Amino acid sequence: MLLVVPVWGSAYLRPFVDFALPSLLADENIPAVAATRPVSFSIVTRTQDIPALRASRALDELSALADVDFISIDDLLSSAATYVTLTLAYHRALARSIGPDGGSAVLLNSDFILSRNALGGLVRALDAGATAVLSPSLRVIESEAVELLAARKQSPTVLSVSARDLVSIALRTLHPTVLCARMDQGEIHSTGAHLYVWRPEPQTLVGRGFCLFPLALKIKPPVRSAESFCDYGLIPLQVPDAKPVILNDSDEFFALELAALEHELDLFQIGRADPKRAAKAIGRWSVKFHRDQAHTPLFFRAADPGPGVASAVEASETFVNEVLASAPEPLLLKDHVGWLAAVAMWRADRAERGVVADPPELASARMEPPRPPPGPVRRLARALLAGRPGRLRFWHPRWRVARVLSGLARRDHDLDLQAQVIGRSVFGELCAFDSDLDTTAAARPSSLFVGILASRTEERTQALAMAAPALERATAATVLLLAEGSSAVERHNLAAMFSWLEAHMEVRRLRMYDLRIDEWVRRTHGRLADQFAGATVWRKLLLVGASAVAVGVMTAVSCARLLGIQQRSPKHVSIAILEAQRRGSP
Repeated sequence: MLLVVPVWGSAYLRPFVDFALPSLLADENIPAVAATRPVSFSIVTRTQDIPALRASRALDELSALADVDFISIDDLLSSAATYVTLTLAYHRALARSIGPDGGSAVLLNSDFILSRNALGGLVRALDAGATAVLSPSLRVIESEAVELLAARKQSPTVLSVSARDLVSIALRTLHPTVLCARMDQGEIHSTGAHLYVWRPEPQTLVGRGFCLFPLALKIKPPVRSAESFCDYGLIPLQVPDAKPVILNDSDEFFALELAALEHELDLFQIGRADPKRAAKAIGRWSVKFHRDQAHTPLFFRAADPGPGVASAVEASETFVNEVLASAPEPLLLKDHVGWLAAVAMWRADRAERGVVADPPELASARMEPPRPPPGPVRRLARALLAGRPGRLRFWHPRWRVARVLSGLARRDHDLDLQAQVIGRSVFGELCAFDSDLDTTAAARPSSLFVGILASRTEERTQALAMAAPALERATAATVLLLAEGSSAVERHNLAAMFSWLEAHMEVRRLRMYDLRIDEWVRRTHGRLADQFAGATVWRKLLLVGASAVAVGVMTAVSCARLLGIQQRSPKHVSIAILEAQRRGSP
């Protein structure tokens, strides 16, 4: 039996070595499996992480039970679209480790903490004839859960926790993404939920999953190249005739999933996740393979079930039926839009580092060529249609936001403060700020601008990391959160920014703006100018004419809205501005 675990980077190495691997070394997991059959263990990682893994005592114990192999993925790494790298890592391990006669493979994540009998339940399912096995995991807040897990370690290398005890830990440290997916509360929901849960009793959760983890499969060579995400297409494409068995009872198999507190918080929204909202969200990405999974109820129990469980199962079944009835047709697995977009990001990031060729683990995919940087014609067209930073056309969808920001810029210019800009994707488009200052220079006190799109978690994290050193020398700071859509800047994003800024400075003022824009204008903006790349002379002339018509239509639409003629519901650009001063400043 082959076990595969991809793990790379310090954020994942430590939890894997301290908790995930020790849970696999519990007596009823790998030691029990190794007593009945040969076990191979493939660790898919970066070359630079191998010494740290080899130095762990837990790996020494694992090596005594299984044939441990390290597989390098240095050529697969990318700072964008990590799930593409993860999928290719699984495919590489399977292609290199499965013999010509095939065999069983167990896929694990580096942040999965297994109950002490988990692999026993999995092996029983495979021995009973299952060719593919799916399982849910329950996500917890890593910083809180590891404290409870550390107290239960029998030794530095072994973590043996019963399924019900592990579920009890999970229920005490549930991640906000799980709380948002509880259908028996109506305060908040997540647009990214794929596991919906009900809590009929304090020690029990009932769930329905639309994207369960591909835990195990019996493979007949050859191993196919990746054509979609591992939890989308690995089983349907590699084992097309399989009828997956779902390990739906935590007493049989339970995986606790560690996650940082901020994981997917950008997907939270206020209000109840009713079936129509869930159907709309799931309809954006799910395939038939996902929707079939939701018919099986999932049980997470820390104690014997009580009388309320049956009603929760019935409620969950009603919810699934309503979701599937309202959802659009499932997406096709081939050329899935999510996979194509993720691979495009992955390829673009590698291209910036000079890596052009695709690895053999990636199947050829229909891709649009990367868009070239704007040339002089496109820059001129954009300037004519949309204006320039600091001088946007009044039909630009962010024109009103730019006016607000320009007032901030003028205020700090009048105060003779140097402005350093972090997050130029927001501020740089809207206002004509000077170039960023050298944060190491001992210059005059500066005002710091941090501009963040509220919906982009990775960009927000990077901007805050860049801004932290500058806050040490700034006398003032302005943080802007920009949200485009039908709702305002969400409370959790605003609270996170307020807490971060308050830790460094004294927040003096909070302003909220909800600026209406026309959806047609937002979607049309910039599209015509982008078509100039590679166009013939005649096509460019046609586009110039179309651009002139578009400008006229945009102007007419804006005037119609101002005069109250247009009746369609407008969308919004919402901004929250937090202004702070160094403590002790006047």
